[in-house]
Amino acid sequence: MDKRMLGVMLGVAGIFLWFMPLVSWTEEFMGVSRTLIQTGQHLGGITYLLLFSMFAYCVLSWLKIHQLRIIAGVISLLICLIFFAQNKFTLRN
Repeated sequence: MDKRMLGVMLGVAGIFLWFMPLVSWTEEFMGVSRTLIQTGQHLGGITYLLLFSMFAYCVLSWLKIHQLRIIAGVISLLICLIFFAQNKFTLRN
């Protein structure tokens, strides 16, 4: 498979996963149990930068601009690490 297509598929997968649940937990109140989920669109703000950086990664992979593609990938990774650290230490199961 062409490296160009692999980069595009990785960017499209990131955009698709932005809509998938990042956090899921079950909450019980007065005998009623419900499951809550949180996706990228529920977090707002910085997650739109995450969505844009994944789109930029996809486009830059197609255009073969490797330096900017690496920057977009690093931005995506850092934002994901920020969310992971916040959710790891603030949510209780």
